[in-house]
Amino acid sequence: MHDEMVRLVEWMMDLKRRYHETDDERLRTQLGHAINATDSAIDALVYQLYELTNEEIALISY
Repeated sequence: MHDEMVRLVEWMMDLKRRYHETDDERLRTQLGHAINATDSAIDALVYQLYELTNEEIALISY
């Protein structure tokens, strides 16, 4: 789980760097979708790490 979290965080940092460096709106849209998907994957790992129930996840999700 640790290695997966590190991989996702490094990927997120790269995506955000690329997002802020480009002026191409199409690329920014694609990167934005990738950022959202990566954020969800990180959240899922955190939920798994802390063994959260669906009810607990619902309380902290927005």
